[in-house]
Amino acid sequence: MILALDLPFDFLEHEGMRRYTETLNRNAVIPPTNVIEAYVTHLYMKEKSKLKQQLATIPNRVSLTFDLWESCTTMPYICLTAHFVDANWKVNSKVLNFCSVYPDTGGEMCERMIELLNDWGIEKKIFSLTLDDSVENNVLQEQLKSHLGLQNGLLCDGEFFHGHCFARVLNLIVEDGLKLVSDAVSKIRESIMFVRHSKSRREKFKECIEKVGGVDSSVRLHQDSSMSLNSTYLMLESALKYRRVFESLHLYEDNYELCPSVEE
Repeated sequence: MILALDLPFDFLEHEGMRRYTETLNRNAVIPPTNVIEAYVTHLYMKEKSKLKQQLATIPNRVSLTFDLWESCTTMPYICLTAHFVDANWKVNSKVLNFCSVYPDTGGEMCERMIELLNDWGIEKKIFSLTLDDSVENNVLQEQLKSHLGLQNGLLCDGEFFHGHCFARVLNLIVEDGLKLVSDAVSKIRESIMFVRHSKSRREKFKECIEKVGGVDSSVRLHQDSSMSLNSTYLMLESALKYRRVFESLHLYEDNYELCPSVEE
C-alpha cells in the first residue's frame, strides 16, 4: 500500500490508521517505520539488481531521457530514464534514478550522470540522450559526449548522441502560435471568469443558453491556467461550444463587455 500509493514510511503509525487496523484485526502487528524502510530498501536493491542484469544482457544500446525537476523548496532533482528494446522485441522504459543534485550546473550534473551510468554499468552502451534545450543542458551533453567518447562508448563519434526533446520543441511552437491570438485568448479567459464569478451570472448564462438553443450544455466551461498549454487548449475547446451564447450574453448581462470580435 505504501509503495502503490506513494505514502510516507510512517503512514501506519498515524493514529487514524492504527484505529482502522485494530478495527479490522485487534491482533494485527503494525511494523515500525525502520522495518518498513528496510523492507522497501531491500525490495529496491532486489529489483535494481534484476534490471542491471537485464541491461547487461541486451545486445543493443540504451537511449536516455533526462529531466531536471525543482521541489517546492527549490531543491533540484534529476530524473534519468532508460529506453531499450529487450530480447522479446518489446520497448522498455525504466526510471533509473530520481535523485537530488546540487548545485545544478552543467558540469555538476555531468559528473553525477557519469556516476549513475557507471553504477548501472551502461556507460559503454549509450546510444542517445534526449533533454530540454538550456544553457546548462548544452554544457551537460557536450561534456558527457566528450567523456563517453574517450571510452569509445558512442556510435559514429557521438553524431547521433544528443536528441532535442520533442515535447519541448512542440511546446515552444504552440507558445509562439498562441502569441498571435493572445488578445482573443485573453478575452475568452476573462469571459469564463466573468460567468463563473457569481451565481447570478451563472443563472443568466444558463438563461442565455436556453434562448439561443441548440447548444450542447453538457460540457462544462473550463477555467484554464495561463501557465499550462494543455489547460488553455481545454478552455478553448469548451468555450467554442458556447460561442453563440457568449455573442448574445451582453443582451442579458449589461456588464459583459469581453466578448471576442467575429474576426477574433
